[in-house]
Amino acid sequence: MHVPAMFRTKGNACGLLCILLGFSTFLLWGFLFIHVTGTPGEKTTDVFLGRIVLSLSYFAMMVFAVFFVRFTYPLRVSSSLPCLVLAVVGVLVAGFSSVLPDYASALKLFGALVVGLEYGWLTLLWGEALGYMDAKHTGFCASLAFVVCAISYLAVRHAPHEMQVILTSLLPVASTVSLWFGIVRLSTGGKLGERKVQADKFHGFSLRVPWKTSKLFGLIREAALTTGAFGFIFAATNLCFGRSGYEVIGLGVLGVMLTVALLAFSSAKTIKYLYRVAQPAMGLGLALIPASANIGMLLIFASYSSVLFLTILTLCEVSNKFSISVVKQTAAVFGANLLLLSAGQAVGVIVSNLLRDNHMESYIVSLALLVLLMTYIAIASKDGGYIFNLNAVAADYYERINAARRPSSLGPTDSELAISTMMLHEAINQRCTVVAGEFDLTPREEEVLIAVSQGMSIADIAKSFYIAPGTVKTHINHIYKKMGISSRDELKKVLNVRE
Repeated sequence: MHVPAMFRTKGNACGLLCILLGFSTFLLWGFLFIHVTGTPGEKTTDVFLGRIVLSLSYFAMMVFAVFFVRFTYPLRVSSSLPCLVLAVVGVLVAGFSSVLPDYASALKLFGALVVGLEYGWLTLLWGEALGYMDAKHTGFCASLAFVVCAISYLAVRHAPHEMQVILTSLLPVASTVSLWFGIVRLSTGGKLGERKVQADKFHGFSLRVPWKTSKLFGLIREAALTTGAFGFIFAATNLCFGRSGYEVIGLGVLGVMLTVALLAFSSAKTIKYLYRVAQPAMGLGLALIPASANIGMLLIFASYSSVLFLTILTLCEVSNKFSISVVKQTAAVFGANLLLLSAGQAVGVIVSNLLRDNHMESYIVSLALLVLLMTYIAIASKDGGYIFNLNAVAADYYERINAARRPSSLGPTDSELAISTMMLHEAINQRCTVVAGEFDLTPREEEVLIAVSQGMSIADIAKSFYIAPGTVKTHINHIYKKMGISSRDELKKVLNVRE
């Protein structure tokens, strides 16, 4: 039995249980909100409109985190208070919209808008929180959260509507409080008074800073595409054949299987074969839709949840290996996934109308999506881009991006050298950020400073930033003047960079 070691320590076990509870309520909130705002017999186009507003507001938060990370970082639990209050109000307004039938549609859209913003913010918080644990503990907590979420949903879905709405409005609060308390317990290792809580961990996540360069996005790009492809198929079928109860059952079944596998086998082996199981499961689900839409959707959602699980573990692996914040990476991956989900929902509306008007048979939809899935699997790597061995993946990627400049300096097995070099570059970038703040450099001057510190020539910098070489020289002169230096050698001394 591979019981995670952190559960054997009382303080750590309590912290992880808080994380488990918080992540469970986070997942449950999404399912229940869709459930309480749904109306029996509601048109597919109305359902689509509500979900697309929810997705777009969620996506807006992801875009904001990617391009304006300076305003969102460091992430603090307390910073979610404005969106949290709006989300609670949004759930209540949307849930009780039937009181004002003339404005019900508008009230539901308002609820979806504000809930999407808070759900996006909590996604960033949870991505960051899980990044502070290793992949084994993250996987164990996530798999148990799937089970708890499924059981809780099935237990309350037949409760009175008013009770469901009130419970749904409380779930984001419970998730946020559990996240905060879990981080406190894990950072202290026991009781709150045992030792001084580090202020940055207590209030948020400022120990690790965001990755400054674009190289890391190359490591997770294919994983984002794979998650998006599975999400597209799920969204398209969900709007036509989906039954929320069966989807959540699929999530619970997946959670039980993952929990048993993590207890019985090593986490590395479980994670390695999960994607290879998810592929045929998704295909089987599509094939079963004409015969039994409920069983088909159960398998499809379980497969989609599997790749989301692998996405979380990939981000966790990256965060721990490089000791960085993955706020930008989390936003980029889930933002891309939301775009493809929205595209899938749009396809689902069209297909649903065709099915309703008897212009198309369900087996045609199933076959078309099955061909799409098989095509993607054929062109993608065998592991879908998910990172099971970061050293090997980074070595391969680093070798490819530097092949033109240094074709023979790095062999495919020199994984530790690749990791070390990427970490060195990132350390230099972080140092440049500190220096830029000390000498009041502009954002463009900071970018040029980073490029110069990486050894890029003026011509390379000009080509990279799409500016003239003379403009680059002007920026460099301004940097030197502000720093009181006159050469690259002096710059290296200021940055404490060695060849």
